[in-house]
Amino acid sequence: MNVTIIQPPLVQLNTPYPSGAYLKSFFQMIRDGKIEGLSQNLIGKVRWLDLSTALFHKIFCRQGLTKLFALTEKKALSMADSADEETSFQLRRYVSCQTLWINWIDRIVEILCGGNSAREFCHEFVRSPHAPRGNRMENFFGELSEQGRDITTDDAKILASLALADLADYITTVFDNNFRLISYAEHLGTSTASFDDVIKGLKSPVLNEFYKDVLQDAFEKKDACKTVSSELNHLFLISVPFPGCFEAAVYTAREIRKLYGEKAIIATGGGYINTELRSLSEIRFFDYFDFISYDMGYGSYIHLLEKFSAAHYAVAAQDAPLTYDTSAVISTLNETPLYKMKYRSSGKIIGQSDTTEGFQKYAELESKVCRILIPDFSEINFSKYPRLADDTNPMHSIWNDGAWLKAYMAHGCYWHRCAFCDTQLEYVNRFCKVGASHLCDGLTEQAQKTGVWGIHFVDEACPPSSMIDFGIRNCRNEKTNGKKLTWWGNIRFEKTFTRDMADFLSYSGLTAVSGGIEIATGDGLSAVNKGTTMENIVAATCAFKEAGILVHSYMIFGFYQQSEQDLINSMETLRQLFAAGLLDSAFWHKFTLTLHSTVYKEWQDGKHPELKIITGNEESRNRFAENDLHFAGEHKSAKYSEGLNAALDAWMHGQNLETNVQRWFTFYMPRPTLPKDYIDRLIEKYEARRDAAYREPVTNKSRLFWLGGKPVVQGETLTWFFMGQEFSGHFTKAKEVAAVLEALQPGFYSDETGEDGVTGGAPQGASHSSPHAHDDSTAPHNAVSQSAHSPSLGAHNAVMERHVAISQSAQSSVLVASDSVTGGATQGTSHSSPHAHDASTAPHNAVSQSAQSPCPGAQNAVSQSAQSPVLAASDGVTGGAPQGTIHSSPHAHDDSTAPHNAVSQSTQGTCPGVQNAVMERHVAISQSAQSSVLVASDGVTGGAPQGAHSPCPGVQNAVMERHVAISQSAHSPCPGTQNAEQAALASLCSAKELIRLRQGGLCCL
Repeated sequence: MNVTIIQPPLVQLNTPYPSGAYLKSFFQMIRDGKIEGLSQNLIGKVRWLDLSTALFHKIFCRQGLTKLFALTEKKALSMADSADEETSFQLRRYVSCQTLWINWIDRIVEILCGGNSAREFCHEFVRSPHAPRGNRMENFFGELSEQGRDITTDDAKILASLALADLADYITTVFDNNFRLISYAEHLGTSTASFDDVIKGLKSPVLNEFYKDVLQDAFEKKDACKTVSSELNHLFLISVPFPGCFEAAVYTAREIRKLYGEKAIIATGGGYINTELRSLSEIRFFDYFDFISYDMGYGSYIHLLEKFSAAHYAVAAQDAPLTYDTSAVISTLNETPLYKMKYRSSGKIIGQSDTTEGFQKYAELESKVCRILIPDFSEINFSKYPRLADDTNPMHSIWNDGAWLKAYMAHGCYWHRCAFCDTQLEYVNRFCKVGASHLCDGLTEQAQKTGVWGIHFVDEACPPSSMIDFGIRNCRNEKTNGKKLTWWGNIRFEKTFTRDMADFLSYSGLTAVSGGIEIATGDGLSAVNKGTTMENIVAATCAFKEAGILVHSYMIFGFYQQSEQDLINSMETLRQLFAAGLLDSAFWHKFTLTLHSTVYKEWQDGKHPELKIITGNEESRNRFAENDLHFAGEHKSAKYSEGLNAALDAWMHGQNLETNVQRWFTFYMPRPTLPKDYIDRLIEKYEARRDAAYREPVTNKSRLFWLGGKPVVQGETLTWFFMGQEFSGHFTKAKEVAAVLEALQPGFYSDETGEDGVTGGAPQGASHSSPHAHDDSTAPHNAVSQSAHSPSLGAHNAVMERHVAISQSAQSSVLVASDSVTGGATQGTSHSSPHAHDASTAPHNAVSQSAQSPCPGAQNAVSQSAQSPVLAASDGVTGGAPQGTIHSSPHAHDDSTAPHNAVSQSTQGTCPGVQNAVMERHVAISQSAQSSVLVASDGVTGGAPQGAHSPCPGVQNAVMERHVAISQSAHSPCPGTQNAEQAALASLCSAKELIRLRQGGLCCL
């Protein structure tokens, strides 16, 4: 069975909507035999067609505009005769200047898509009197004049974006009143449209004059679905993320059915389906679609394909095509409910959409898929996507200005309690994190394939712990030679986002955040159950802005119990946030009560008696789609919209920030009751906490990162730059401190764990499992260490997988593992010891080598001592487990465990075969004639050997200071030695010196 995934028009134009990328990756997993219970030969070719972008280029091109003006010229002039003066002028100008529009349209699109000559065209486009002009374009020229500046070529992208908007206005006015530049038939979003309205919409001019040609190009003229005509099996999946895509989706399904009849099976799903059509009772819907899938969809399609495979495919040979007849398949399902799917059988709708009872297998498989699935954009031609920029506000324009790869850091929301949100639906309440390291690696691979290095995380709210882990991995991605992904996404403004965290995230590539404040008052936040406070919100925005990160806020007005006083107070708070520079942009949403919201669920449970929901009217009985609910007084808040938006537009452009907020309304509004310095006071509280954090001691429980520049040592003075500012200070041990700081750069740190229990640097084939891996509060564990520059010779994995330290002692150090495996196992050997967690246990399973014998072939433990030191791993993994070993430890996260995973070497033995003595993770370097041992916070002992009698290749410089040494190889400054360096700084620096470092780039998480 071949699979074609289709995104119908119109969605955001600058980048593909991600559902197709995820579905493509999912069906490729089935094709590659990675889904339990499904045959590998079940799926053939998997294609993804972004027909939204295809329609854009079909209209906005020389041929498209030529056709458009030919179809509309007479109507436009006729409308001009009876229109008002301004509209008449605009219509006549479009018709008269149609040649200019036709001649310039390809160049306008090239400017936005970044074609080879785009920059050269900019000069002429912004200045030539022979370039086309529309109303929006002229308003932009007027704004520049008011600002007292001339237009430049740098304004060309905005001007080109406005040119498309002007043309879209013409299309909407004269040709198809359902047309919008980034949506189509958006009127269906009212939740009151009947299916008759949808059927009527199939006659729309844009669909029939332009989109029909797009479908013919996709299915007949090109090779995209060529094989459908010769094979008897093809699955079409049509995604409907927004109401504006639904009419085009139905039109697409109808044309596919006309072309291929019973040879194709057609399914649909997506955001609009999930929210509006859960109670679908319209039987005619299935005249166009065979199946409707809800929520994630992965479990649904696994169940469906299982049914097809088991009962309805005739396979003559192993590699023969699988055949079916659509009607026969549906009839032989025998009205069996499918996991979160609906279909029509014998004239009635068969469905199972909202429970998992009896379908746990598919729910579990779906969760597994979500944790590992990386969207596949590899076949998308991003040069076809226009990067629109319709506003000078940098944050406001970030959604459209850039070809972002859209992805999820986590599915669902980890809070999922907000009163206004659809918390009863899976896309919000089913929280599932993707392994951050796995995600970063996968998206980096996508960036290398597509050339697009920007990531937009479209989560409901990115988990802070995942953001840190993703940032760490992004900083140390060896595959890209230091080139990082740049990323942004949705968050919750909460106290977790400290200045340290914001600085680190900024360093790791985070450029912007967007999050909901909703109602910016204490009572308002409580009313919508936001789960945070204005103090936390201000602190988070302060931290982000100090770190150079753009900040956007979503606001709500018209909540069912919101008073005018609360609204004006919320508006005043927003003004103060802009005046203080804590927000770059915002957006006001009018509250809509939905069927799946928290507040409606609570109303059903007898709460909120003041909420009067309107039910039983003719409008509600005839609706096709249903999610929006009506309540008494909902229309009263509409009058505030104009004033709120006018004020916001001014504030986002730095204007009228001192104007009293009630003056934005043409009717009486009460004065705000908030102090004029309300936000300033909260900023002072934030600054006090921030400065206090700089004075706190550096503990071994924290993760340290050096974000400053290379410290320059001049005697006992260190000088460096951080965020463009010069810092300097007196340091008694300046040279040693500089070495520690360089080793703490995020690019060298490699101790992150993905939320799926997969470590960031695991060798190929290694699999790790930890029952605690999903705890957001868990400190970094499960690190797999490999040296990038010196592969081990003889000692295959002498670079330890977890919590590894190098210890040296002339007196036979004894180290015992924390959870069952002692060191020295050869490949394939499995060890288990019920007493391994007793740190006082006598030495077991020691791998001993005499002082006369170098250890070039030692497999896992590099142990040399005249007294036979004992080496043991800390978590079920011996010092150097071979690649491919599967490890599991229920105790891997016990930071209190005594020293583990030490590679011991006596002063009399050489270890020429251990190239990776410079460890990647949790490595402590200790040197002492009397066996000085540094114990880090996670049970890692320190001590890489170096001396006249026992050279250890790869460790060039051991600097010993107060039992702490920092080892640097010829290629690598000991990356990832977190706990050793933390102890080193505490030992090398005075309190005053540490405070100076904390203020100048020493980040503590």
